[in-house]
Amino acid sequence: MMISKKKLIAAITAIIAVIAISYIYIDYLDYYFLHMLRLSIACFEQDLASYGVIVFLMQLTAWVLFAIFFYFSVINMIFPRIRGVNAMRTKNTFCRKILQIEGKDKDYAYLKVKFTFFPFFDWYTLKLPKPSKTITYRRMPQSIDIQSENIDLVYNDKEQCYEITDKPQGRIEDDDKYYKRIAAEAVKGIGEQIGTAIQGDSNMMKDYYTMNLVMDENRDPIPKKNLKRPPNDLEKEVGDDDR
Repeated sequence: MMISKKKLIAAITAIIAVIAISYIYIDYLDYYFLHMLRLSIACFEQDLASYGVIVFLMQLTAWVLFAIFFYFSVINMIFPRIRGVNAMRTKNTFCRKILQIEGKDKDYAYLKVKFTFFPFFDWYTLKLPKPSKTITYRRMPQSIDIQSENIDLVYNDKEQCYEITDKPQGRIEDDDKYYKRIAAEAVKGIGEQIGTAIQGDSNMMKDYYTMNLVMDENRDPIPKKNLKRPPNDLEKEVGDDDR
């Protein structure tokens, strides 16, 4: 597979344009990216730590703002995300387009794509169906939305590449015997644990009452003279008067 000549020419032109712009605006780029950094270093050398920290944070803010601008205005425009949109308007991000290459099937477009940023040189081939009655493309412009009633990303074993298809995906029948066996084992285990817990409580209660009975049998009887009934109300009043 050969890289498209148009893409190659566009890439070379972009590189030359970047070099030319950098050469023309070299002073501005130096001021934006390095001037405050050098100034912060000078502040630290002059024992002005607080000023050095402030100037360094300003330089760091400039770097972050440029990175955000570069990501949304350059990276996402040149390397748009490939997204699938189905009939329910569900958007699934599949990958990011890197290059368009030539393929065997004329009804499909072939792309070099990346699913993750690292490893950096790990690119994959994507087979993309061209627009038709059932498939349409939308440039967002930071993404390319492929719209269809049924859309999914599958792996093509024959061509050893990924393929976006609009064919309905077959339903995989799952055997329920495995789940029934797992459920039966779980219910059995819970039942055994409950039975063991009930039996343990029953044995503990039986041991408790048996021990109390043995202690009562071994206890000496109380003499009759020490057995007294509790005084009634009248006896309590008489006892109080005697005091």
